[in-house]
Formats: sequence, structure tokens, C-alpha cells
Amino acid sequence: MLDTTEQTPRVNLRICGNKSNVVDMNQVRRVPTPKETNRWKPIPHASVVDVTRNNLEDSGFEIINECHNLTKKGEHYFGMLQVFHKSREGSDRGTIVGMRNSHDKLFAAGLCAGEAPFICDNLVFHNDVVFTRKHVGEVKQELLKRVQDIIGSLLPMWKEQDNRVDAYKEVALTDKEAQNLIFDVYEAGIKTNLIGQSTLAQAWEQWKQSDHKEFRDRNLNSLYNGFTEVCKGRNVMHLPKRSEIFHNAFDPIAGLEVATGNN
Repeated sequence: MLDTTEQTPRVNLRICGNKSNVVDMNQVRRVPTPKETNRWKPIPHASVVDVTRNNLEDSGFEIINECHNLTKKGEHYFGMLQVFHKSREGSDRGTIVGMRNSHDKLFAAGLCAGEAPFICDNLVFHNDVVFTRKHVGEVKQELLKRVQDIIGSLLPMWKEQDNRVDAYKEVALTDKEAQNLIFDVYEAGIKTNLIGQSTLAQAWEQWKQSDHKEFRDRNLNSLYNGFTEVCKGRNVMHLPKRSEIFHNAFDPIAGLEVATGNN
């Protein structure tokens, strides 16, 4: 039997976001949950984690790494669980489940599937992010059902990402084409304040000379990983939306249908 704890490489999840926001699970459990009202029923951050963890393990996933972030004085939570499934054995990328929750009504509790190449820890989330509705009604029962539904679709999501990366590798790019795509990403990102001029310049530098020799081929996948490289350490709450911007720009070039996120 494979000892995944020892043999599966671990993605460095702590590179995502401000390190000062990284906490342990005990700190997550100590965050007070606001009192519910007739129209708003906030969920404890720890409940989102516990429901997700229990359902992953019940579905045959092994959790081998985790990281938890609290911001806005504990009102916002974002966590990541690196998981292993026997069907993913031999993959060169780690598979991640992202969780988020808020106590100030800014966004609803939700999950998304992510992945990162082991060689560089460049974490991205798939653009098919599924969230619960805002915290009203029988939200705890809905959370459980949504978590079960999402976990049931994780393996197809990661297979889709495998196909995406393979398709990106098949698209050769000239420097001029890479420049045009960088500007396309910038124009999409500037509208949401998620991708600025510094990202533009840094992505170009990564294209010219990647920090990782595996991404020095002149193709769409190398440019894609250039963007994910320069976005390390940025606001972890924005990772799903930022990843969606990348996919929406690159997928049509690779002949892939652009998916619409559900956030």
C-alpha cells in the first residue's frame, strides 16, 4: 500500500497570501461566530473545514497537507487542503481543495478545486468554482449537500485541468504572440483590480527567462506558468478569480471552450 504521506510531494501552500495571516486549526476554531438573525445564519469557519474534511475522507481522499488563513480580524477565512486519491498516483501536480467563508456577509461559504505543479508550487484554481448561496435559510444542510456534490465532481475537474495543460503545451508562441496575450490578461484583470502593471512586466520577464527550466519551452503553458509564478504570495482570497482570468484568456487560444465560474 502506498504511504502517500511519505511519498507524495507536498505543495508549499504557505506561499499563498500574507504569511502573517496563516494560522493553525485551533485558531480557526477559536474565531467567534456572529449571532444569527431571521435572514442571516452565519456558519462557523471550522464547520466549513470539518464538513469538507470529513466528506473528503469518506470519499476516499487522503489529506496530506493543509494551510489556513484568517483576515479582516477573523471575519474572512480561506483554507487549502492538499489531497491524494489513488486515481491521481503518478501525477506531476498536486491536487488542492480550497475553502472560503465570511462572517461579514461579503461572500458565501464555498469550495473550489485547485492544483499546482510540484516543481514550482504555482497554485491555480479551476474556473468552475461552486459556492453556496449567501447565509440564509437552512444553510448548514445546504452546505453539507453542496460539499458532497462538489467532492463528487473533483476528479473530473482535475482531469479537465490535465487536458488543459496538455492543450496549452501544444500551442507554440512567438514573443509577439506572448506579448499580445499578456496585454489581454492585463486588460481583463485591470477591470477587477486583480492584475496590475507590475504583473504585466513580471510575466514578461518570466516568459523571457523562467525561474524553472521546465517552463522555458516557447508555448502557451510556459506563459501560463509565468503568470502563476508572479502571482505567488498575493491575496489568497483572489486566487479563484485570478485563475479564471488566466483560463478565459488562454483557453480559446488552445481551442478549449471557456467555462463560466459560479461565484
